[in-house]
Amino acid sequence: MSDFTIAASLSALPENQPVRADVNGTPVALVRCGETVHAVADTCTHAEASLCDGGHVDQGYIVCPLHFASFRLADGEAGDPPADEALAVYEVRIEGDDVLVKI
Repeated sequence: MSDFTIAASLSALPENQPVRADVNGTPVALVRCGETVHAVADTCTHAEASLCDGGHVDQGYIVCPLHFASFRLADGEAGDPPADEALAVYEVRIEGDDVLVKI
């Protein structure tokens, strides 16, 4: 069981824009929505594209830039095709300005 790792500064995360972080060798997409930060796998389960490289957030979903598959940030579930497999979701904790992620 791994521990929490500092992934980013809360103040450095723009609202509703995915930011890539490398957490213990795992590419993670961090998305700040108000006071909440979501952490999901940065790789689309459909075509293995980076969700942070041109992807965007729309109404609680992160959208892949390649084929526009979407995934719900809260639980990683696939929304729009062509993806049908969920993203991994990681636990997030905020301590001061530090965003910590548990892989």
